[in-house]
Amino acid sequence: MAHDYMTLFFDRPSMFGFEKRLKKIAKQWPEPTMDRPDTEDLCWWARTWAASSKNCEATDGCLCAPDGKCQHGYPSWVVYLGWFTMLDEVRQRKEEKKEGINGQ
Repeated sequence: MAHDYMTLFFDRPSMFGFEKRLKKIAKQWPEPTMDRPDTEDLCWWARTWAASSKNCEATDGCLCAPDGKCQHGYPSWVVYLGWFTMLDEVRQRKEEKKEGINGQ
């Protein structure tokens, strides 16, 4: 199977330079009570988030929105592992780069 950026992010976040930041993100949430889902599930939840309102698994096993948390306050695995934070930072970097090019 060819690795795409999403698979690599969930399997090797250090490749993206986000590892320290992701540990900080995880510390703000309750410790997971479930085992980490496999990368295939994580990628599926992250991909379907933008296209629909499908549910994914929270870190306590409840269902919640991929970009949210369950009724008990546990985040989705996608949030816990920093996917949305990484996306926001990549978007911000692109905007800054674009402004730099247009501002010259």
